Amino acid sequence: RVIASGFSYGSTTSALAATLEPSAFQCAVMLDGWFHVDYNSQGVEYDFPPEAFGDVWPKKREKDARSQKDGVSTMNRNNGSREECNKRSCLNIPCVFINSEQFHGYKKLYRATVRLADQLNN
Repeated sequence: RVIASGFSYGSTTSALAATLEPSAFQCAVMLDGWFHVDYNSQGVEYDFPPEAFGDVWPKKREKDARSQKDGVSTMNRNNGSREECNKRSCLNIPCVFINSEQFHGYKKLYRATVRLADQLNN
């Protein structure tokens, strides 16, 4: 087994690989992970990769899969339940998240990283 590791989008790729094939990885180290897509001009916003958060890929303007908040479509998590994540369908290996001071300034990215870390702690 290997250690999944990456910086920025590489962290996202590591999270996806570890979610899809957890038995192949011993753990993951993620630096300044890009765990949130905010394409506000198109009305799309979601945690990324959705699989790592126990979600499915969003479809633009699909009202039953997303909720409206401040004019931006966002995904409902696990059919409305953020507290429970099916451990077979989300990131579930030991992980270390390292965030730089600069990264911490990107609030939505940072909050998505915290949500992913919290999910591992529950």
